[in-house]
Amino acid sequence: MMLSLPPDTRILPVYLRVEEEFFPGFEPDGDLPNEYIAKLGKEEANQASQQGFPNRVYWMFYIAEGVEGTDQSFTLWLPDCPEPVYELPAIQIPVPKPITPTCSVDLNAEDCKAAGGSYQLVGRQYQCVCP
Repeated sequence: MMLSLPPDTRILPVYLRVEEEFFPGFEPDGDLPNEYIAKLGKEEANQASQQGFPNRVYWMFYIAEGVEGTDQSFTLWLPDCPEPVYELPAIQIPVPKPITPTCSVDLNAEDCKAAGGSYQLVGRQYQCVCP
């Protein structure tokens, strides 16, 4: 499962969920969790956590400029294994929605129009008139 790519960040969370009660290597009464290595394309995950869900693990990836809209493979290894423990040939990297400004009187003409307002002469100065 992949979550959305917020427009104001380059971090993409990808998570795996298992049917078992706990994700292997993250059992509550076990030792330290296995050191999984996850890659999305060429990028290695910079963080892994369970975020309160014992049967899933989230990996956070930095998404470089220009990768949006492409297909990238996802692979998961344990350090001592020569072969991946899980592979997904293609995850499509989302294209983030542009940030739309909130309409307010102090916006410039371009941002005013983008926020749904109209830039008008009010008294002696131009200002953004919001709907």
